[in-house]
Amino acid sequence: MTLNWRAAPFIRLLLPLAMGIGLSFSTSYTFPHWWLLIPFLFLLVLQSRKTLPHQQWWFGTSLSLFLCLFGWSLGSQQLQRFRPPPLMKATEEVQFFQGRIIALSERESSTRIGLQLMQSMLPDQPSAPLRGRLLVYIANSEQVFRIGDQLQIKGRIQPIPPPKNPKAFDFAAYMQSQGYYYQVFVKEKQWQYIPVAKAAYLRRHATDLRKQCLEILKAHLPSADEYAIGAALITGERSSLSPEIKAGYASTGAMHVLAVSGLHVGLIYVGLQFLLGLLGYWYGRWKWLKMALLLLGIWGFAYFTGATASVIRAACMFSFVLIGQSLKRYTNIYNTIAASAFCMLVINPILLFNIGFQLSYLALTGIVFFQGIIYQSWYIANPIGNYCWKLSSVALAAQLTTLPISLYYFHQFPVYFLLSGLVVVPAAMIILSVGLGLFVFNGVPILGMVLGKILYACIWGMNAVIFFLQQLPASTLSDIWIDIPMMLTLFMAVLLLGAYYLFYYKRLWYGLASCLLLFSIQYNLQAWQQFNKKEIVVYQVKGQTVIDCIDGPNCLRIVGGEGKPGAVDWATTNYQSYSAVKNITQVDMTDSIEGRSWSYQGGFLQFYDWRMAILDTLPPTKISSPIGLDFALLHDNPRLELSELEDYFAIEQLVWDGSNDYWSAKNWRTYCEEGGVQFVDVREEGALVIGR
Repeated sequence: MTLNWRAAPFIRLLLPLAMGIGLSFSTSYTFPHWWLLIPFLFLLVLQSRKTLPHQQWWFGTSLSLFLCLFGWSLGSQQLQRFRPPPLMKATEEVQFFQGRIIALSERESSTRIGLQLMQSMLPDQPSAPLRGRLLVYIANSEQVFRIGDQLQIKGRIQPIPPPKNPKAFDFAAYMQSQGYYYQVFVKEKQWQYIPVAKAAYLRRHATDLRKQCLEILKAHLPSADEYAIGAALITGERSSLSPEIKAGYASTGAMHVLAVSGLHVGLIYVGLQFLLGLLGYWYGRWKWLKMALLLLGIWGFAYFTGATASVIRAACMFSFVLIGQSLKRYTNIYNTIAASAFCMLVINPILLFNIGFQLSYLALTGIVFFQGIIYQSWYIANPIGNYCWKLSSVALAAQLTTLPISLYYFHQFPVYFLLSGLVVVPAAMIILSVGLGLFVFNGVPILGMVLGKILYACIWGMNAVIFFLQQLPASTLSDIWIDIPMMLTLFMAVLLLGAYYLFYYKRLWYGLASCLLLFSIQYNLQAWQQFNKKEIVVYQVKGQTVIDCIDGPNCLRIVGGEGKPGAVDWATTNYQSYSAVKNITQVDMTDSIEGRSWSYQGGFLQFYDWRMAILDTLPPTKISSPIGLDFALLHDNPRLELSELEDYFAIEQLVWDGSNDYWSAKNWRTYCEEGGVQFVDVREEGALVIGR
């Protein structure tokens, strides 16, 4: 296998652009835009004169520098659009804002709205233009919100907070990848809905059409699980997916079929090609009409399904291929992939940090490069076996290039992904075809009913297979935590494997083996650190006190108070997985327990050399000399004066958590700051991790 670099120039253009975008978001420095003129003018000078072969690297270096600075400039401008200084200053006081609705998400008790700000308004002052995006939470009401309409709100905006527990899901980073840095919770009568008749007509029409299609699916898919799968796979609407369905598809490696992506766009492309082929041959000027119809169908489907990064990527790639075929130009697939990524990043630089964008391009690159190598390594004469092996080779190729980043983000590996792929890929193609046919022929009495029954049977069968595979022994290798150096080591191994099939240098095998050995050393060193970990963790859980004493694979968990169901698991599960904790002994605050490394009784905890008291009141009697404590944890709004603690305890650090209310925490913070007392406000600052 060979790769013609001259036929894929966008690969060399994409890398410095991505590097510049990464620098713009990782640093706060914004350089003057006129700096772009320096490498640009240098490029013009080099292009205008003939250069000797040994001088051509000057042109490549100048072009790379220009693209890097260009990417930096694009990223900086994007930050200015999403996080302008006027919006940052608006967090200081209650204000009135007006904006256009660009995203909607229904929740259990509220509606989450993505608002594109238009202006800010202060009492007795003229309105001022304001850019940026804002997450707005409104308690559920009878109002039906629509994309493109406007909203006036009153409130104090706040930065979207980072996670307050270690290794918890970083919702702030996730929303920042979509351009949202601030949020506001709006109370009743603090908002006004403003319908706009023709606002964002195309997007609103696509949203309304999708709602109509979802109503059709509800009529033919009465069970919740089947409807959720049909809605996600056909229309891209994933809000109905239950945690059980997500877990089942994720643990079997089939989650990708529930996200509209290249598979769906490819099927639309093939279907349109077939239908247009039935109308006759397309020559001369008619070929341009065919290209226009294909592009319209592909981008119409992309817009209909919500225009996610994966479907936009696939639509861009197919668009490049279509245009190249119409121009009768040879298209290098690697250049097409890089060109689509280049264009998407120029339009929206923040996509570089979107997980779906990263996984999508890595999977596609792996399929294009490794699928043929894997498929040709085993010849199967039987047609059915050959078809199954071809599907499996696609899954193996995609898994090979996405494995490092999948382990880094999701910390698990689906063991039976090959088996699930043999079922879900053809099933997804049938479900998508039948579903689109149902939308068209739903009004035909018998045909619509038959298509609905077929659709229900296909989705039910696919779900049955997925849940069966989930129940098999060792269906998922979970709790796999790797850091960035380990992820880069795995990527280097994949690159060396690809380089071997490009150049067939046997020495590359030594590099591959070295990378795998290095990864093994890194992973085992991390496992050794986990086995010897000794930590006390005070989690932030609203209305509760949760303390973990981690001693290698063993953990003592002390829980007090009453909070929301599942709140303790939500706060602790990820860090428990990261720390490789296998055995958890949970006790209530009123219990007593003795162990090899811990002792807990009457609110007093000793874990190795650490001593902590959990206080909701003062001891009934004074003692002769204060008890020395490393930490004192205030729990459940204790009625005491902090100055009285000195008569009972010699405390090095005072701690309070989410079991206390806002006003108690505020008064304690003021007392500690004025008296020079060391403190940790877990409620505001997040979990306290004490370790060695």
